Amino acid sequence: MKPSNLLLSGLASICLTSSADAAVLFFDNFSTSGQGNDVNFEYSSGRQSGTLGSVQYRQGNGAFSSTLTGTVADEAVNGVATQVSDNSAPGTLWLTGGGGLASVSLEHNFTENAGVGGYTSISFTVDPITASLGTSDNWAAITLGAGDHASYGSSGSGARGQFITNAGAHFGILFRDNGLYQVFNGSSGIGSGTYDATPTVGATHSVEIRITGLVDGNAWDGSGDSQIDVYVDGGLIPFFTYTKTGGYTDNFITLESFGGNSQFDDLQISVVPEPTAALLGGLGLLGLLRRRRR
Repeated sequence: MKPSNLLLSGLASICLTSSADAAVLFFDNFSTSGQGNDVNFEYSSGRQSGTLGSVQYRQGNGAFSSTLTGTVADEAVNGVATQVSDNSAPGTLWLTGGGGLASVSLEHNFTENAGVGGYTSISFTVDPITASLGTSDNWAAITLGAGDHASYGSSGSGARGQFITNAGAHFGILFRDNGLYQVFNGSSGIGSGTYDATPTVGATHSVEIRITGLVDGNAWDGSGDSQIDVYVDGGLIPFFTYTKTGGYTDNFITLESFGGNSQFDDLQISVVPEPTAALLGGLGLLGLLRRRRR
């Protein structure tokens, strides 16, 4: 092997072994022994992993936010339901809006500090079109940065479980079943566009949301701005970017479905620290060697 190639190989090895691994706080593959009409069915029987261990969901249902309820018990109101491993979709979370809103929110406030140069990662797969192409009135969504509240989903309270367009601190992005998306900061729309130019029934999309504290590395201490980058279907460039002035003080995460049926899978929340100095230095040397070879 040429000396330069040997050096490159060694540096690559250093980079790989020196990079700081992400800390997976929570992962749910929603795989159960059969259909469960309660999102918490077998939640502690191996379907979840991560440093937090097993975490239950709070479930909220109702026609709109004013009629939402929320407990860790099974919720099924007016045709609205939460299920795991639906018979037609094993190993997934199924939220049935039934003309209204279905929502689930993890019983943990994900405010773990990633540190300067790091970020919080929230990733999942979603299929907002489970039966047939519909109108933009049916959608699947995620909200983050909300607080807890005695009235789960209470309009204007800033609580988790709230309708995505309600007032109060939260960031939300929804994926409509006609291929369009819309983004909200509280009740204010801050972006919209197309996430799938040719939507088809049963198409699954991967989503990752990265939240970075721009000042002190902590996106959840209410000090300094927080940057939110949304990636869709493995794109290397953020699909959508937003800077939240002042950041957030809480981070309860809610999954929602409105109008029809939506499927979610492989929900993961991680803390990704800054790459180590050895990694950054190695990458710099790799770039220098490449320039010299050219």
